Amino acid sequence: MNKRNIWIISGESSGDMYGAMLCKEMQKIAVARGEHLRVAGMGGPRMKEAGVDILVDATELGVVGLIEVLKIIGKIIKIFRFLLNKAAEERPDAIVLIDYPGFNLRFAKQLHKRGHKVIW
Repeated sequence: MNKRNIWIISGESSGDMYGAMLCKEMQKIAVARGEHLRVAGMGGPRMKEAGVDILVDATELGVVGLIEVLKIIGKIIKIFRFLLNKAAEERPDAIVLIDYPGFNLRFAKQLHKRGHKVIW
């Protein structure tokens, strides 16, 4: 049985919804092909309910405005580093980035430098 490891990274409520939908569809395809699929990443309750192994709970990250971002910037940097290290350890087959451009554009650049397959 072929095993795949796909990550979905989302930091906003709408991305959580789309990530959940994507996970469900990928699982259907994997089952039809007789493959085992592990989906992991950063997201919220919808992605978790859809079967995503939540590495980082993003429910507190969806902030608007400079002041709100500055309040949690330390947490965001820790999450960024944690996910980069975890990606190096696990070497997922692909990493799907949904919305959350302030984080995901920088994350994509670092992932690309490290040779990961990134889907935006």
